[in-house]
Amino acid sequence: MSKPPIDKKMFEAEEQIKRQLLYCIPLFILAIGIPFFAYYSLFIPVGEQADTWFQRSGSLTVLFAVWMEYNLMKINEDVNPSGRVVTQQVDLSNKYKDIYKITQFIVVSTAISGTVIWGYGNFFK
Repeated sequence: MSKPPIDKKMFEAEEQIKRQLLYCIPLFILAIGIPFFAYYSLFIPVGEQADTWFQRSGSLTVLFAVWMEYNLMKINEDVNPSGRVVTQQVDLSNKYKDIYKITQFIVVSTAISGTVIWGYGNFFK
């Protein structure tokens, strides 16, 4: 069995990067949407207090942020290659490095926000 050519590997790596970055979009929408709806007391369960419901929404925000980080871990080696690399890997890295870093910042900010809501959300409501 022969090894696939480098171009094919780079094509597959780029497709994986695109897929994982795009997969973060609905997770981010859920991560910020759930606390938004909870803050305005939408979709609140019967018998649940509004401030407690908002506080609990922070745990879901953290959950989705961790899920996004897991997706980014899958493509970290492609975006930040280490060791011996070929020119195509460097080109691929340069192409996606900025959007990867922006996405990482958004994920970390979302996780921190979710943690603050989870711990102190009842004081904000």
